[in-house]
Amino acid sequence: PPTLDRIRPFTALPGLRDHASFSPDGEMVAFDGTAPPGTRASIYLQRLDAPTAIRLSKGQEDERRPVWSPDGHEVAFLRDSGASTLAIFSLALNSLVLNQAGGERKRAEFRKDPRIGNMWFDWSRDGKWFAVAESTEPGRPLSIVLISATSGEHRMITNPPAGWRGDSGPMFSPDSSHVIFRRTTAESGVEDVYEAPLAGGQPKRLTFDGRMLKRSEE
Repeated sequence: PPTLDRIRPFTALPGLRDHASFSPDGEMVAFDGTAPPGTRASIYLQRLDAPTAIRLSKGQEDERRPVWSPDGHEVAFLRDSGASTLAIFSLALNSLVLNQAGGERKRAEFRKDPRIGNMWFDWSRDGKWFAVAESTEPGRPLSIVLISATSGEHRMITNPPAGWRGDSGPMFSPDSSHVIFRRTTAESGVEDVYEAPLAGGQPKRLTFDGRMLKRSEE
């Protein structure tokens, strides 16, 4: 990776840039942005030593929250696919010509929930699963749901108490054995960090602060 010995602006794109995600080798950053301002969000890619970003996605709806495949050959992201659904898409990157992208692939859809937001998602380090926050039925709390990266199968691994806002912000452990997430009570902003094993079993509470949390990208 290039040497970064001082703080400097990374991208000169106009509009809002958000949800930056480093490639596994640390040499590129994927992010979503609106350029020019007021347009729909798209996925961009930029090398750390490059002066400008390239636009990867070409959809007609908002596209956000890029995450990398473990081998760094694909970028997955969320695209609005209807009033009540989000879709996971991935783009295969050309490893020789960085300003070209391979075919776009729709991986799965899941239910959108406006109560606390469920647009965080993650891709396991073994490449087998996506983790999302989804309400399996209207009115139920959000649960952490695994989605197979190959078949699109959904598997719920948490079941928060009825009446709570639920579970969100999933992130896989480095060995892909657990998902870390936040659980929010019925009162907005009262939440703690939990972990759930992919193999099944009760989630383990990790913090006891009962305060609003911000998700770390690391």
